[in-house]
Amino acid sequence: MASVAWSGGSDASEEFKSTGIACETSGGVEGFATEYRRRRLNFLNISQSSLAEVGYCIHVALRLGYIKENTAAELDLEIRKVGAPLAGLIASERLTINSQTVGVILFVFLLGSRLF
Repeated sequence: MASVAWSGGSDASEEFKSTGIACETSGGVEGFATEYRRRRLNFLNISQSSLAEVGYCIHVALRLGYIKENTAAELDLEIRKVGAPLAGLIASERLTINSQTVGVILFVFLLGSRLF
């Protein structure tokens, strides 16, 4: 993983705050542990959005001169390594939710047709 050298010798978090960028942690672990698929999908989407924000923060840090281009490229590669499986998880959850929804609709339709 790439190391980041911060200018001015100050605390990195203080320097990042001075740029007006807020970095937060995601509740992805809590969301993925839930049994409810739609809630899990929501947390995965939040995680994907947070990952995109990290990418933007790296872009800003590069433009402001906090990191070098090779460091930004390494970090971008790491983001892609995380983003690809995350996108796969999101697609899998959506497919599961959609197939469950179709199953319920078919069940209700068949049940209704037998009652009438």
